[in-house]
Amino acid sequence: MKNKIFITICLFLFANNTLFAQGWHEGEETYKWLSELPKKEKSRSILPISASLEYFTPNVIDQGQTGMCVSFALSTIHTIIYARNNNITDKETIDKYRSSPSFLYYLMKNSNDEDCKAGFYPTNTLLAMGFMTKYGIPYSSDVEDNQYHPFSNNMICEKYPYNNNDLINDIKKASNYRTIPSVSCGERKTIGRNEVTLVDHKAVKSELAAGNPCLLSAVFSRDFFSKEKENCTSNPEGQSDGVGHAMVIVGYDDAKQSYKIMNSYGNDWGCDGYTWIKYSELTVLDGYILSFNGSDSRKKAKTDDIVEFLEEIESLLDKDFSYRIQENSEELIENVNETEQLLEMCQEENREFFSNNDDLGKFCECYYPMILVEFMIDLQIGKETTDERINEIWAECYINVLLPSTQE
Repeated sequence: MKNKIFITICLFLFANNTLFAQGWHEGEETYKWLSELPKKEKSRSILPISASLEYFTPNVIDQGQTGMCVSFALSTIHTIIYARNNNITDKETIDKYRSSPSFLYYLMKNSNDEDCKAGFYPTNTLLAMGFMTKYGIPYSSDVEDNQYHPFSNNMICEKYPYNNNDLINDIKKASNYRTIPSVSCGERKTIGRNEVTLVDHKAVKSELAAGNPCLLSAVFSRDFFSKEKENCTSNPEGQSDGVGHAMVIVGYDDAKQSYKIMNSYGNDWGCDGYTWIKYSELTVLDGYILSFNGSDSRKKAKTDDIVEFLEEIESLLDKDFSYRIQENSEELIENVNETEQLLEMCQEENREFFSNNDDLGKFCECYYPMILVEFMIDLQIGKETTDERINEIWAECYINVLLPSTQE
């Protein structure tokens, strides 16, 4: 059971916290996990006076009235690293490869979070990070597909589009590219009666200069969240009366003595969705800064491993995944007249591509159900099934029959 150790660790790290949050809840047990991450090695190398990953960022999007800030931040980090590794700087092209902002939240949210406003507690956050390390994050084009929040008013909260097969296939495609937590840029200390993080600014800047975006998860003053920023600068002070939030550090500038922060409140917040925060105001932190890196794994995850991991998430969080189309392909086929005739038509149309009838039969048993589900999904949302999507399904079933090892 490959995933049992990770799930057991997450059970140990669970901690309750009653702090109202914009999506991130602090828990002291989180810092036990962070302390086990490698620290940035001391170096005498001279860092550049500034560095920016803004060239590789997607367009700013708005989490709206949800608690999805952690999911949005992690998906942004995943997208930045993908764009960085593939040297993509055109915003529209980066958006095409954007990681799904809502996927991790759907997967890891608690069972009683029916409107996606509760945010992530330590267990949810650690499971999300563990998932993107093991399986990556699917493209938004495979999950939201411009049909769901934040690109429309439809929410992916209680039900995934569209069934369990879609979820598994999205994860399989995502597993070609994975992102991992890299360095914890700070150390937990006791100052008086308070536990705080002393930020290692050289470590943060070194990671950013190396092209690694950083997750900033901390408690901020309520004033921080107002849209207007003087000189594009924010002051996070006032943590005792603050709320928890997660954002992405995408650069620094010694001339400004500040970090550049990418938020998830849309481009009308701050300056086009960004703000600057002084180093001095992020030195003592009620939270943490964590860098990420990633690479192309060139190996898809196995179906059995994905199913096992999903089952353990359901058990750990005491939830059941729900889908917009609950029936599986076999049940859908049973409700369609003339099934045998349609399968025979499939075999006639594809006989030339197979050397024996067994492989042809297996192909049609794969292809026909998937096409049927696809047509039903598109019919529900008023969308036409494209030739490109039909060809994708055809190729996937063909590979499953003739080259099963590439999928498993």
